Amino acid sequence: MLRRKARDPRTWTAQLEHLIEVAPQPDVSLHVVPFGTGPHHIRSCLELIFFQDGHTVAYTQSSWSGHLVEEPEDVEPLCLAYDLLRDTALTPTASLTFLRAALEEHTAKERVTAT
Repeated sequence: MLRRKARDPRTWTAQLEHLIEVAPQPDVSLHVVPFGTGPHHIRSCLELIFFQDGHTVAYTQSSWSGHLVEEPEDVEPLCLAYDLLRDTALTPTASLTFLRAALEEHTAKERVTAT
């Protein structure tokens, strides 16, 4: 969704700048999935929560609702779908390069529009 801009160009600029700012932090691993990768199995927001005792839960969220998934047999396919999607994503370094290029492209268009 990095090519779908916000209505307000300043909001879009701030969002890209924020991603670029947090991406290098040691506790962040930002991966951009290229649009050309095609469809994947994750259709909503997915959070995987790993506990120190070894169990994992998932939280899925759509525009209308959220759902906590706790049963291991239900969490496992979500973990697999996430792993497969991450495998198609750009590396964190390449993702940061992509974000910087998207910001530059966006700000260049805004400069042209403003003149």
